[in-house]
Amino acid sequence: LPFSLGAEHRRDSLRTVDDPRSTTDLIPSPHPNIDASLSVSEVYGEVVVPILKDLPFAHDLRIEGAYRYSNYSSYSDTHTWKAGAIWSPIEGLSLRAVRSRSVRVPNFAELYSPQNRGITASINDPCSGPNYDLSPGRAANCAALGIPRGSLVWNYTDSVVTYSGGNPALEPETSNSLTLGAIIQPKFLPGLDLTVDYWDIDIANVITSYSIANMQKLCVDLPTIDNPFCSRITRDPVSHKVTQIDSYYINAARMQARGIDVGINYRRQIGEGRLEASWKSTWNMKNMTETTPGIDSGDIYYAGDWTVPRFKSTLYLGYDIGDFGVSFDTRFISSTVLSKNQPDYYYGDANHVPAKVYNNISFRYTIDDRYTLGLGINNLFDVRPTDTIFVWAGAGGRYDTIGRYFFGTLSLKL
Repeated sequence: LPFSLGAEHRRDSLRTVDDPRSTTDLIPSPHPNIDASLSVSEVYGEVVVPILKDLPFAHDLRIEGAYRYSNYSSYSDTHTWKAGAIWSPIEGLSLRAVRSRSVRVPNFAELYSPQNRGITASINDPCSGPNYDLSPGRAANCAALGIPRGSLVWNYTDSVVTYSGGNPALEPETSNSLTLGAIIQPKFLPGLDLTVDYWDIDIANVITSYSIANMQKLCVDLPTIDNPFCSRITRDPVSHKVTQIDSYYINAARMQARGIDVGINYRRQIGEGRLEASWKSTWNMKNMTETTPGIDSGDIYYAGDWTVPRFKSTLYLGYDIGDFGVSFDTRFISSTVLSKNQPDYYYGDANHVPAKVYNNISFRYTIDDRYTLGLGINNLFDVRPTDTIFVWAGAGGRYDTIGRYFFGTLSLKL
C-alpha cells in the first residue's frame, strides 16, 4: 500500500530599505520600507489504494487521496485535500477523475508591491454622454452620485490619477476543482499517447485587480452605489468628473474557469534517428469573475478576450540523429477582443485582435559530452504585433513584439 507522511515548517521574510526620498510623497509612487514575514507549519499525507488488477473490464483500478493541514502565523488554519481514481477497463485506455480543494495565501508581491501612481489622458465615463442609459439601473446610480443626465461630455480628456499595486489587507483564496480525463495508448501504434482532460475550477475570495474601465462600470451597474467599487473612485464635487481611481489588488467574490486540454505525443525510431512530435491545445470554455454573487451586472467575462484566448495550440516536431538535432514548432492563438465587457463602440475597430501563428526553428549539434552548440530563428515568418492597445506591448509575453530574430547558444555541462 503506497503512502507517504510528512511535516514541514517554512518561514518567508521580506525586508526592503529604500532611499529616504522614495518613502515620502516627494515622488509620484512612494514606497515605504517593508519588514514582513509569514511562517507556516504543515502536516500532510497521501495514499494510493489498489482495488482491482488484471480482471475483465478492470485491467487496473486504483483510488488515491491526500490531505494537508496548515497553520499560518497570519491567517486561520487551512485544510486541503484531494480524492481521485484511475480506472483502466482494458490495456491502453485509462479514465481518471480528481476532486480537490486548495487554499492559496497571498504572496508578498500581492501584499506589498509598490502602489504605483499613473495618469490616463482620457476616460470613457459610464455616466457621460450616451453611456448614461447603457444598462438597467445605471441612470439611477449616476443620479445618486449627483451627476445629472447630459452634464458630462462623452470621453472627456481630463487627466485622471490611477493607483495600482499591493494590498496588505488581502485574505487567502480557496478553490474547488474537478478534473475528468482519459489517456489512450493504442497497442497497434507504439509510441503514441493521447490525453483529453476536462477541468472545472471554482475559486472563492479570489485575489485579483480590475481595469479602470471595469471599476467604473461596476460602480454604476450594480443595484446601488453602496459597493466597494464606487468607494475607490473619486470625483470632483463640482464638475463630477473622475479625478482618481484606486485599482489595488482585492479579494473578489468568486472566479469560475472551465475548459478542455488535449495532448498528443508520438515518438518513433526512423532510420538512424528518432522522431518526436507533439500537439498540445487548450479550449477555454469559461472564465469569469463574479464581483457580486447573484447579480449578473457585476459579472466580468474574460474567456475570448486578449488575456484568455478561446483557443491556444502548440505543434512540435523534432528529429535527432547522432550528434545532430533539428526542431520546428508552431504556436497558434485564436482571434480575440480587447474586452468582453464594454460596448462595441468603446474600442471601435481596435476591439478585434486577429489570430496569430508563430513558427520557430532550431538546430543543435553536440560537440562532445560537455558542449552543445545551438542555432535558431524565432518568429520565422516575421509576424508583426497587432497595433492595438495592450496587445502591441506583448500582452505579458503572449504575443511576439520583436519580429523575426536569430539566436545562438553554447551549453556547457559541468
